[in-house]
Amino acid sequence: MEYQKVLNFWFGKPEDINYGKPRKFWFVKNDEFDLKIKSQFHSLYDRAAAGELHHWQQQPLSCLALIIIVQGFKPLIYKDLMSKL
Repeated sequence: MEYQKVLNFWFGKPEDINYGKPRKFWFVKNDEFDLKIKSQFHSLYDRAAAGELHHWQQQPLSCLALIIIVQGFKPLIYKDLMSKL
């Protein structure tokens, strides 16, 4: 399940002790972390933007992953471009 990769990255794996707890990277600017998101999820964001992940809206967990990609990852993936506008 491709969406699970997004959820594991963002919230941790369900078996992790800190699963679902607030994570420091949510609140701290970190260029290295931003590059990690870009390298791991840029192509997935492009697929979402092209409508290829529309079916993810049908189930709660995959829908949550889609929201994270579009609302959370997009600004980090394109921050260099947006800063030049």
